[in-house]
Amino acid sequence: MHIVLTLAIGGLTGLIVRLVTPGREPRTPLASAGIGIVGAIIADYAIYQADCCVQNGPATLLGALVGALILLSIDRFSRSKPQ
Repeated sequence: MHIVLTLAIGGLTGLIVRLVTPGREPRTPLASAGIGIVGAIIADYAIYQADCCVQNGPATLLGALVGALILLSIDRFSRSKPQ
């Protein structure tokens, strides 16, 4: 059940990040959800290692948002054309 909840939080987070970021989005909603899922898994692991909060709580959602934003920024910078 823990994994399912983490995947759900990550998918939702990826779609939220897609709506929040400005500009045209070059990836599909499924790819954005995938970025959110990766961010949620990283945040969940970090929370587990820090042993500071309840897993799959508000901290996981906030951590997934931050993780997805970081991953999205890395993806955008890697796709940008050098000038």
